[in-house]
Amino acid sequence: MRARVGPSVHQVLAAQIRVGSQQIARDWWELQKGDFQVYISQLVLDEARAGDALAAGQRLRVLQPLPVLDITPEVAELTSDLLASGKIPRKAATDAAHIAIAAVHGMDFLLTCNCAHCQCRHGQSNRIDLPAARVRMPGHPYA
Repeated sequence: MRARVGPSVHQVLAAQIRVGSQQIARDWWELQKGDFQVYISQLVLDEARAGDALAAGQRLRVLQPLPVLDITPEVAELTSDLLASGKIPRKAATDAAHIAIAAVHGMDFLLTCNCAHCQCRHGQSNRIDLPAARVRMPGHPYA
């Protein structure tokens, strides 16, 4: 017997994965955040503002006390270089900027739940060779 999985099944599965990823992020925030000096960028704030107004307000309240890393000319240049290299597709320019911000500011880790172009792959920190910012995803076996 053969079955074709329709678009609606894919949408349901994608929604379930998103919900699970959000719960993993919440758990990390509650259980492990205290072990780190956590920084954000304006991009994180912009992303937090998106979507449902009530949920966005809750996200912004959590982020409000965190220091914000500047988007400097060096960040812009590294973002452009990452995109020009083809290691990150142009449609993922925001992902490239997150990586550049972490690298330029000397962050030890870039914690991500949805930055598909820089998440861990089979024990590799990422597929982009940068001197700083090991990429980690909460709940990932290599996190």
